[in-house]
Amino acid sequence: MNDKRKMIFAYIILMYLIPVALTVGLKVLSGNGIVPSVPTNKIVMYVNMVVYLILPIVVIIILHKRLASDLKKTNRLLLKIVPLILIVYASSMLGNIFINLLDHTQTTDNQTLINEMRNANSLFTTYMAVIAAPIAEESVFRYSLIGERKGFGGFLMLIISSILFGLIHMQSIAIGALIAYSTIGFALGCIYLKNRNLILNILVHAGYNGSALLISYLYTRFQ
Repeated sequence: MNDKRKMIFAYIILMYLIPVALTVGLKVLSGNGIVPSVPTNKIVMYVNMVVYLILPIVVIIILHKRLASDLKKTNRLLLKIVPLILIVYASSMLGNIFINLLDHTQTTDNQTLINEMRNANSLFTTYMAVIAAPIAEESVFRYSLIGERKGFGGFLMLIISSILFGLIHMQSIAIGALIAYSTIGFALGCIYLKNRNLILNILVHAGYNGSALLISYLYTRFQ
């Protein structure tokens, strides 16, 4: 099994199979009075914390050769990072239009979950948004799914990976949020297709998440 398939399987196991098993197990235990009762949203939050602590380690183990190779080529791409982050911001602003029009809301369930996690532990939320999520998501949705495909195959996987990226950021059915996150995924996918550098994509994704988190924090603090 090549490293791309290993990464996809690891992501599915860590992001879905283990969290579902842990969430169901904790609900059963709390329902039987074996452990204190915990609201489902709290269980999901703490399970996410465990998963995101493990994910970057798994990525580094599986993709260490590719990461090391791309790191050597990243220095000549550093000047692109800020403009590329702005491109992702533009895609995010476009996505927000769909959220407002189709979901009739100013935020998404995913953003609400992030806000809850930030209130519980702002340091961990920063780690998750700036380190864990970019490393894991770029490794799966850009490197593993798009890979080295070119032409029609590359474009097709760009579309598929963008939609899947949108789906994994949804906590409930919301077409506007799906389009919004898929638009961000599309922008990140185009960046990967252009440069074929996993480290660059991780840095751009981290820069976007980090600055968005900072803006959200400042807005909440000073409003």
